[in-house]
Amino acid sequence: MTTHAAIYARISQDNTGQEQGVKRQLDDCRAFAEGRDWEVLAEYSDNDISAFKAQSRPGYDNLMADVKARRVDVVIVFQTSRLWRDMEQLSSGVAAFNKAGVRLVESRGQEFDLSTATGFMNVGLAGLINSWESRIKSERVVAAAQQRAERGQPNGSVPFGWRREYTINDRGQRIGSRDLPDPVQAPIVAEVCHRLLAGESLRGVTEWLNESGVEAPGANFDLRHRGRGLTNPDGKAWGKTSTRKLALRAQNCGMRRYHKGAPDERLLPMNAEPIITRDEWERLTALLTAPERRTQKDGSRKHLLSYCRVGVCGVCGGPLRVANLTGRRGKPQPLYVCIDKGCVGRNRDYVDAFVREVVVGRLSMSDARDLLAVDDTEAKAAREEAAGYRARLDMAADQFAEGVIDAEQMARITARLRQKMTEANKRAQEASPGVPLELLDEVAGDQAAERWDALTVVQQQRLVNALFNRIAIMPTTRRGPGFDPSTVALEWRQ
Repeated sequence: MTTHAAIYARISQDNTGQEQGVKRQLDDCRAFAEGRDWEVLAEYSDNDISAFKAQSRPGYDNLMADVKARRVDVVIVFQTSRLWRDMEQLSSGVAAFNKAGVRLVESRGQEFDLSTATGFMNVGLAGLINSWESRIKSERVVAAAQQRAERGQPNGSVPFGWRREYTINDRGQRIGSRDLPDPVQAPIVAEVCHRLLAGESLRGVTEWLNESGVEAPGANFDLRHRGRGLTNPDGKAWGKTSTRKLALRAQNCGMRRYHKGAPDERLLPMNAEPIITRDEWERLTALLTAPERRTQKDGSRKHLLSYCRVGVCGVCGGPLRVANLTGRRGKPQPLYVCIDKGCVGRNRDYVDAFVREVVVGRLSMSDARDLLAVDDTEAKAAREEAAGYRARLDMAADQFAEGVIDAEQMARITARLRQKMTEANKRAQEASPGVPLELLDEVAGDQAAERWDALTVVQQQRLVNALFNRIAIMPTTRRGPGFDPSTVALEWRQ
């Protein structure tokens, strides 16, 4: 009677992508089957996929479908570690083999009859050893990563904006590394950060990157386990998410996050020259992680005072929106109206032109930069408070690593300190009502009018929010054509 076999091969890491490891395993298993005069019905493999981590293994899934359907009598592997590295998966896999009456054979080891107690014990012992080896390796990797982080050494691939410089000993071995700003990419990172700080939206900065022809990180990179989107098949285009991640990277200011999102997350000094200052990075972090950004769609703003902090109804104090009404000659007429009760309505174009005239006049004055610059005292104090909470988190992470506190205590400390750190960052953001220096430098001066017109609506809104406490649309009894500036009440911020 012919014995029908299936072969399975797997390798955890294949940096070359040439699948040489799985090919060697398949060749070995084929020779083994030929020596036993077994008929190989199917061959399955998973290249560059770990069996210890919770990763999808298409080849393994197809093999187990054959086993459960009893299409094969025996499964041949190089070693059982190619099948299972996780005890939970081992248990379910052995149960499926046993139920189907399928044997398991190592081409370089044992044969397991899983219907017997001895076979069950032996494969269990082999699986336990395989799992132990994986956990030992994982602990070594984690310890080495922590050591690199504490020494400030870079980790992983070279990020966009840097080039890596290695330290070589007299034997030609790499003993250290540091990241230096790349002469081409680093100015792009700095420009992205400064544009965002100057009030440009993520959408606007992303469009600038794509229009400038700057290729996104990972362009033409070969994704082994997933495909790219249809709209970005070569990975060259930037998206808002990739722009945001680029701006939020701690390495931009010469720092690195260790175990981001984990209870022992820490911000550590990195052996890398900064591209922006620590203060600029903290301001960017507060700006881009503000809770209100989750609901606001700054990139789509089209009107200066609609849904703006200072644009309000002069009757009820509610926010403004733009409504398009049909004029006397059938043309659409955009009006600022009260969003809640419709108390007031005023021609949007006339109001925007009036606000522009007032703002440009103020920005054209010689003392504009001195009077409108940010008073960062309160904001800086709030950022220092947030840094204090971050330092306490780092201390707690060290205590957790040394066994001084347990995981439950670490979770409670993390939850409380992160909440306080978030609140401090929010206060820092709110305490900076003045015009950002990056934006003020662009606008203030003799050419204020031209520079104002060149700004995006989001940047204009940010200036207006900084200059005024409120811009109220007041009710009017006047009828007929023309615009009455007195019906727009301007309250300057002191």
